[in-house]
Amino acid sequence: MFRKLFRKEPDKGLPNQIIDLIESVILKRKLIHVKYEGLIRTLSKSNRPIHKKLSVSKYIMHRILRESDRAFVKAQIKASNLCSCKDKPVQISNEDDERPRVYHWSELTNSINYKIFSY
Repeated sequence: MFRKLFRKEPDKGLPNQIIDLIESVILKRKLIHVKYEGLIRTLSKSNRPIHKKLSVSKYIMHRILRESDRAFVKAQIKASNLCSCKDKPVQISNEDDERPRVYHWSELTNSINYKIFSY
């Protein structure tokens, strides 16, 4: 019985470890969404005023997104630590830094966009 607990797993290759990470992220995200789905259902059946339900629902949706993203980011960090390419130097190009950029607000996407001008 104890031999099974302390037995070392054979060394998994990088592809198998990445697949395990992907599966764990999907499982964690599903569990997070199921947990908060139950909260949303109980909230919708409650006798609270609609403006309270709306504000609590927005908060719950915010929490779902944050926790779900956190699970993904943690897996991303683990995957980058597993990768052997992190020992290689990264070459960064500074071509775009010399050209002027103009930033503007886009009403269509509700975000800030920029355009690089070339001479």
